[in-house]
Amino acid sequence: MARSLPSWTTFVLWGFAVFQLITLVLAIPNPNDLEIFLDASQELVDGGNVYTIGYRQGYRFFYGLAFAYVIAPLNALPLALAKMLWGLLGMVLLWRSYRIVAAWAGLDTWPLERQRLVQAIAALVLLQAVRDNLNTCQASFVLLWCCLEGIEQALRGRPVLAAVIVAFGIDMKLLPLIVVPYWVYRATWRPLLVLPFALALWVAAPLLLTGKERGADMLRSRVELLNPTDKRHVLDDEEPDFIALGSLISAYGGGDHVRDYGVTLPRRVVRMTDEQVGKFTWLARLVLGLGMVIVLRLPPFRPAPSGLQRACEVGYLLASIPLIFPHQQNYAMLYMAPAVLYLAMAATEAPPSRAPGKGVLIAGALLLLGANVHLLFGSFFWFHDHYKLLSFTLLFVLVLLVRARPGATALQAPIGKHGDEQVG
Repeated sequence: MARSLPSWTTFVLWGFAVFQLITLVLAIPNPNDLEIFLDASQELVDGGNVYTIGYRQGYRFFYGLAFAYVIAPLNALPLALAKMLWGLLGMVLLWRSYRIVAAWAGLDTWPLERQRLVQAIAALVLLQAVRDNLNTCQASFVLLWCCLEGIEQALRGRPVLAAVIVAFGIDMKLLPLIVVPYWVYRATWRPLLVLPFALALWVAAPLLLTGKERGADMLRSRVELLNPTDKRHVLDDEEPDFIALGSLISAYGGGDHVRDYGVTLPRRVVRMTDEQVGKFTWLARLVLGLGMVIVLRLPPFRPAPSGLQRACEVGYLLASIPLIFPHQQNYAMLYMAPAVLYLAMAATEAPPSRAPGKGVLIAGALLLLGANVHLLFGSFFWFHDHYKLLSFTLLFVLVLLVRARPGATALQAPIGKHGDEQVG
């Protein structure tokens, strides 16, 4: 007989929702990233170059012109209302993202009590990641949704819509570029053929409002700002809480000029030049790519064999984003949400009568602590940032995905909608 619905899962899910709503309300009077977005949007409307101006203590605007125009109407609202609407939109997109991954993995076909257990585990692990995005009014919810919705719409046989969504994300902040090699590997050719035209549309459309000359000048400024060879992007040490591979490697292997932000605790393992740090960072990215190949399985140019497999490989793909791209901060941990959902399913796949193994419990505890280290031990945030604990947490997630991929565990959820079919 199946166990009754554990009361603690219901408490956790309601507590998660209430906690995040309180976070959103308390964040309203605090300066956050939405203010930078809106300042840049207003600057764009007023005729300035959004990529050459520092906003709110000198922070730069890295996002696309189309995004700036899309959010421009929020400037007409009271700032408090704009922040509330932005946060609520983020939660709606997070729910939609969950529904996509849950359908792929077949979670929707599990008994309700098992679904609630998986949801509760994922909510606990992602508590800080969601909180950080609501607290800063960041755009990670939108970018996560662009990746997942683009892949989903391609599966549904809507290549134009899929390409338009992913192209918007790429123009917005480049991070959804990671979907392109995935589509190539999985032979999703039709959205790939449309993607360059969709991207050109998002890049060119704002020029109708800015004018060709001014728009071209801003595009040149953005290219300079995003130059991957810039020393800032190589060492990636402009903020103490950066978590990308470049930041991790420069922290443990950079020269003495790498910023330690006043923390005197030792962390250098070796001393490398800036050029060596750059080369080692690219090598580390290559290793992550090899891990992705292991998760994807051979041969290439074939659809994913199941929705469960797709949930695993897309989880790995998106969890790699904060490590691959520079200038990623604690709120970028949200990109591991699909991976966490898959791992929560893998951890609870045993029959209800059988308790999880000791290894599963230890791994789960480490992941829970690592993902919420700022929330649980906030007084020591300087210590967590100094030693890049969030970076190691992401690497741990990727290792777990490689080890717990479909076929390597007993996880055999029924295939959800589009679970065994992919439209190329």
